Amino acid sequence: MEFRLGPRALVVPAVAAALVAAASVGGFFLSRDDGRDHDTKRFLHAYAPAQLDFADAVNATLQRLTHPSVSASAATGVDSVSDVGPEGLSTGGTTTETVFALARDTGAMRATAPVTMPDHHDRVTLIVIPHYRDGAATTAQRRSSLTGYTVAVLVPADLARQHLATSGGSIVVSDGGATLFRAGPPLRNDGNVVRARLDVGGRSWLLAARPQFAGPGGAPAAVLVVGLVLALGLLLTGRALHDVESSATQRAQDREDDLRTVAGLSPLLQQSLELAEVLPAATSFLADRFGLVGIAVCYIDDSGGLVQAFSLGQRVPGLPDETGALRPAPREVRAGQPLTVPLLRGGRAVGILHAMPGRDLGPERTRTLLAVADMFGTAVANARQYEREQLALRRLQELDRMKTEFLGTVSHELRTPIAAIVGFSGLLDAGLEQMPIEEQRDFLARLMRNAASLSSLVQDLLDFSRLGRPSFELHPEELDLGDLTARIIRQTATPDEEHRYVVDAARTVWAFADADAVERVVTNLLSNAAKFSPPQSVISITLSQQGEAAVLMVDDTGPGVAEGDRDHVFERFYRGASAAAVSTRGAGIGLAVVKDVVERMGGSVSVEPAPGGGARFVVMLPTRPAGTASPSSSSAATKGGTP
Repeated sequence: MEFRLGPRALVVPAVAAALVAAASVGGFFLSRDDGRDHDTKRFLHAYAPAQLDFADAVNATLQRLTHPSVSASAATGVDSVSDVGPEGLSTGGTTTETVFALARDTGAMRATAPVTMPDHHDRVTLIVIPHYRDGAATTAQRRSSLTGYTVAVLVPADLARQHLATSGGSIVVSDGGATLFRAGPPLRNDGNVVRARLDVGGRSWLLAARPQFAGPGGAPAAVLVVGLVLALGLLLTGRALHDVESSATQRAQDREDDLRTVAGLSPLLQQSLELAEVLPAATSFLADRFGLVGIAVCYIDDSGGLVQAFSLGQRVPGLPDETGALRPAPREVRAGQPLTVPLLRGGRAVGILHAMPGRDLGPERTRTLLAVADMFGTAVANARQYEREQLALRRLQELDRMKTEFLGTVSHELRTPIAAIVGFSGLLDAGLEQMPIEEQRDFLARLMRNAASLSSLVQDLLDFSRLGRPSFELHPEELDLGDLTARIIRQTATPDEEHRYVVDAARTVWAFADADAVERVVTNLLSNAAKFSPPQSVISITLSQQGEAAVLMVDDTGPGVAEGDRDHVFERFYRGASAAAVSTRGAGIGLAVVKDVVERMGGSVSVEPAPGGGARFVVMLPTRPAGTASPSSSSAATKGGTP
């Protein structure tokens, strides 16, 4: 049973909350405006008389200064009164000189702009009064009859403190932008400022005042707070109801999405047994359904390690290196939290699903994701089993092909020397008494070469039959690789050999190896070099000591090994596709035997181009068993020449 409140679950409480909040704010501002009107009236009631008293005090002081022989004590707000000559009072400024000239020419009292004097904290104004001899009516007469000036130092701040400071609020008296007096808090230039002008000796003083408003009081603030709290409560209630409705709707939607996810994913995972065909569409479908910003699917290989089969989206951090690091999946997953889910088949882990959601996954969605992971586990297990079966099939097919080629090659290689031996033996048997001695020797030599070829092939087959068998044991010992190689060449070479073998060993080369195994390696490498080198060419054998390794290099002058064949030339039955390989006899066994024997002795073998053309086969053997000191090296003579 689902609980549905309808779309008005949040709208009605939100509207009610908005109305309550609006009423509370409106009541607060109305109360505040009423309080401001009251404060303004009270301020003006005190400030208006004070402003008039200040203006009267300034005018009375100026009137007293016009009387002859007035003293500073007789005029309020005057700091000092002094008489100066016709030259005036020099203050070092053109403005003051201009005021003296105006007073002289007009015959009227003049005031200077506010000035700062060293012995006064406040700015002061100089009041200048000219004096003449009798009969000065014109400007020219005034200039000629000027006898001097009376200069009074007027301190406006003293008068303002007596008459304006007690009215409260913010009050500023200024002249031309220079402040003469300030009282109260800083003056805010808004619509509540009261301004008035006062003429003082040709200067215009500005009186600006603003009432200081008290707060709205406790009652309006309490109404505002209660109203806002009530509005917040209504809004939170509506929000809670909306959340209930949204949660129920979301759960129902999630259940429908989960059913569609399972129904849609099943055919995607069953459309093929190839992971490369299944995973792109399946992971894209999964990422879209669960809002995954990154996803990776890994399977467990035959060695137990994790191999990433496919990834989509962002790289998800925290990918485990092994299955032992897996942890149980959580009940729910937060957005951006990496999630690792084991892929199971029959209770056994076959891989992992590593993902990171872009949105929160609740318990139900997480359980659905775990169920989907089981479907992925089945698909991965089936695909891996199919892959193993296909690999086994390919191996059987390759083995059957190699067996067929091997039988054909060996049959040919056996048939050729046997046919030659039978043929030459028959000729010798039929005409031995009439055959010249040189021809007899030629036939015998050919018999020997074919018999040697047949013997070498049989030996290769015997060695090949032992490859990979544990019973094929070696007995390594410390031996001089240079002496052993020279002895092998002397034993295998014949007087009519078509190639020259040159051994170059700068000193004694110690190796820890099996002598019989080294003989098979050297014999097979020399046989391979002779087959691909032109007649009368030189085959070089170089021996050296490189650190903890004894190095044997065999260089021929043949066509060399193509770069594409170098990785396969040591494989069983591999002969390459070059013209030289096709036209040269062999079963593709000798180099495979070399690689197996050398690796059993703890060494390595590789092929590279020879400096003079042809191929260079490089064999590296250990010089000592692990944990022992290498034998002392002694100088060895260079071995070379034609054996």
